[in-house]
Amino acid sequence: MIGRVGVPETEPKANQLFGKNIGLRGGTAPVTTYDRQVLLDAVLNGKIHPGKVFTKRFKLDEIKQAYEAMNKRQAIKSLVIVSE
Repeated sequence: MIGRVGVPETEPKANQLFGKNIGLRGGTAPVTTYDRQVLLDAVLNGKIHPGKVFTKRFKLDEIKQAYEAMNKRQAIKSLVIVSE
């Protein structure tokens, strides 16, 4: 299952997902220009720290453990490192 937030620039074709038993789920994430400017400014000025939402890091081959950590409430969000 692939989850996403926001509207991607391109969509995979259904036959690319169907044969591999892959599901695609997600929703829009509307952000106005004002919100982006305010949030970006707050991040750059150190008022908010968005990276703190990721409480554990995992390698790509540890993806199962990453989901288990969130399910067991051992992680708020798991950061999966695809490559170093």
